[in-house]
Amino acid sequence: MRRFNAGIVYLVSYLAACSGDGGPAVQGADDEGPLRFFGAGEGPASDAVFSLSAGEARSDHEDPLHGLSVFELRFDARVGGAKVDCGETFEGLGRASTRMEFREFRFYVHDVMLITPDGFGEQAVLASDGPFHNGEVALLDFEDGTGACQGDAALNSVVRAGAVAGSYVGVAFRIGVPEALNHLDLDKAVAPLDVSALYWSWTDGYKHLRIDALTDAGRPFDFHLGSTLCERSSAGGPPACRRKNRPLIALIAFDPGRQRVVLDYAQLVATMDLEADIGGCIAGGTPENCAPMMQRLGIDHGSGTADPHGQEVFRPGEPP
Repeated sequence: MRRFNAGIVYLVSYLAACSGDGGPAVQGADDEGPLRFFGAGEGPASDAVFSLSAGEARSDHEDPLHGLSVFELRFDARVGGAKVDCGETFEGLGRASTRMEFREFRFYVHDVMLITPDGFGEQAVLASDGPFHNGEVALLDFEDGTGACQGDAALNSVVRAGAVAGSYVGVAFRIGVPEALNHLDLDKAVAPLDVSALYWSWTDGYKHLRIDALTDAGRPFDFHLGSTLCERSSAGGPPACRRKNRPLIALIAFDPGRQRVVLDYAQLVATMDLEADIGGCIAGGTPENCAPMMQRLGIDHGSGTADPHGQEVFRPGEPP
């Protein structure tokens, strides 16, 4: 059994190394593509800079990482300081210090950027080399089908990508499936977008993030985040969703060569009463069930827009 010390609160967000109250607005925060995360004089100290050397020429010129400097974003799923493991029980969660075990723990990542010393996001290119990457989106999978977990044995905690050589001070990325891929026909989709457990048939779209858990009383507490208020046009095209619900995560003074990106479930549910029989949150559900957790991911429940200043769930972590 693992215990989370509820007195330890991690408040790591985009502003971790920046000054000011609330910080500058992130330019274009709810749009896909490069952004500016801070202005002149607002970045971290010079010792926070890391460098990517020029990428080696690759024999396969069709490789999307050809000519780029390849790097890895390594992720960790944790409950406070404890590593998420299927079959383990974690206690001290939420307002009622509830004991829980996991059944699902997977999420998609796209729109990866490296942050330059002047605050701009340099677009990275994702690898397309296997069941967890397709060049546009990557799947992080922390459940191995043991214990109460419902998936299979395959795991993935790494996003492989390439970027232009240069100096950088942090990383940014979005949780979820990009809009251009969010309404594929699941029967024709290829990995990693062929996972039925991460697809909503009722919106013809994907679950950007899915974490399912059980309390020690056997009550489910599930969190499914995806785009909502989706409607098809009269022309019969793919649905358009008014609430995107794609968290934008920015970690400043972060070096992917020596640090991991930690998703801390204890922070996600910190304000929830997990003893209440509410079943959790399916995005689009009632504000009392969904808004607190979405807010901790920097998502406004009413509009579905992303604000990296407000997120409290992802933080930097040292390699184990």
